[in-house]
Amino acid sequence: MNAMSASKLQSEITESAGAELVQRLLVRELVKPGELVDLVNFATKRLSKALLAAEDPEDLRFKIDEVLEGPDFQHVAALMLNASRGHEVPTDGELHRRITERLGQAVAMLASEALRYMDAAVPASLRLLKLVDSGKVAVAESAPGAATSPLAYLTAPDTHPTIAKLLLARDRAKVAVLGLLAVAGSGPAWLTVELATLWRDGERSALTILASVPGTEVPAALVPESARLDYAALDREMQAARRGADALAAEMKRRGVDSLSVGEFLGSD
Repeated sequence: MNAMSASKLQSEITESAGAELVQRLLVRELVKPGELVDLVNFATKRLSKALLAAEDPEDLRFKIDEVLEGPDFQHVAALMLNASRGHEVPTDGELHRRITERLGQAVAMLASEALRYMDAAVPASLRLLKLVDSGKVAVAESAPGAATSPLAYLTAPDTHPTIAKLLLARDRAKVAVLGLLAVAGSGPAWLTVELATLWRDGERSALTILASVPGTEVPAALVPESARLDYAALDREMQAARRGADALAAEMKRRGVDSLSVGEFLGSD
């Protein structure tokens, strides 16, 4: 975290239990599992105002993307990940009951689906780490000076649009699940259902990314073979697109023009 973002974060956080927790992050201390509730309350309070102002599903997605790109959410999410380790999680049945009581049956059903995807992602992630450690799966390293924006992959020339779409859904789910808590009891029905849907879809997208790596052993009942990605094929598509773009740029330079129609390009000598 650079000095500017830390200063901005400190100036924006007012009196709350969460303020102390974020302060700890700034000095790189760890959050205790017992403080997770306070941290969740802090995060949801920060989200509620923005999400409750959403006018429709499209506007909601826009506001979620704004949250994702802000420094506050990234720091709080890191804290929550650490705090959640070792935190007692209710059983599926108990969690479903709590969600049904608070948010209704429709949201509870979507939440149950999201949790199934999340449960499957844990062992799949561990298998992926083992595959990487063994050298069976290679992980691309970020280029020096690469963009650090949380949503930089949306405009990255080496990220296939299909993968970028899944990554965006995955990241929106991080905000959506907290958003459910933020608007519970105070938001319109469409908003809670939409947030639950984004959560479910995002967890499914995250699992799809994992399932598409051979050896992660994700059940076909959760991610059918037909829904899995062929990373090698997507990479070939990206390489072909780059070659086409390079050829177009070279032809425009040769002709000394700023643009070419498809017909002009294909008819070039």
